[in-house]
Amino acid sequence: MKQPTCAQGYRRVFWQGSTDHRGTPEAPGRTVTLHADEGAITWGVAFQLTGTEEEQQQTIRYLEWREKQYDQRKYCDICTADSPDTPVVQGALVYIASDSPSNVNWLGPAPLEAIAQQIAMAVGPSGRNHEYLFRLADFMREICVQDLELFMLEDLVKKLLAAAGDACSRSGTNAAVAVQITAGAARIAAAASSTADGEVQQAGKLSAQARLIQISAVAASTG
Repeated sequence: MKQPTCAQGYRRVFWQGSTDHRGTPEAPGRTVTLHADEGAITWGVAFQLTGTEEEQQQTIRYLEWREKQYDQRKYCDICTADSPDTPVVQGALVYIASDSPSNVNWLGPAPLEAIAQQIAMAVGPSGRNHEYLFRLADFMREICVQDLELFMLEDLVKKLLAAAGDACSRSGTNAAVAVQITAGAARIAAAASSTADGEVQQAGKLSAQARLIQISAVAASTG
């Protein structure tokens, strides 16, 4: 059985755009990263490299390619439930996305409903964005981690997909089109009701995308 580990002082967020795995440049998906947040704890699993030095370097080169859209490499101390104050691993490699100008795929925060709309629609070379979310949520349950925000997002996406399926069966409309119409309406509503400049700006960005439309950030993420 995998042992859950955690990175303290970080929160898991779906703020990184994915244009090469779970979305496209025209309609980015959303993948997780870690956001510095004092007092927060993010649970997941850390992996230890094995094999020869050359084999370990091959793994690192693969991870560098796989996580190439993440612009920061940080080294974090990793704890367990049995050792919350004493790291079991010091300096674990973590790939993190930031709002740096060099990170061209950064999407940033948005209302949870808007993030759900985007995830429900996005698809890329590695598959549908919602599959990425569902697998992450299932894995958290497998290792007995309660991530309420993650599970809320999962529930919202499942409801969107179910509603799109119902609309499709009633009218013969393609399910993706049904979700797209709902997504556009929700983004307009989110922009209209938002009082924070950042949220309004982000909602506008998402609306434009809708028209087309480790610890997962630790060394090995969910893909």
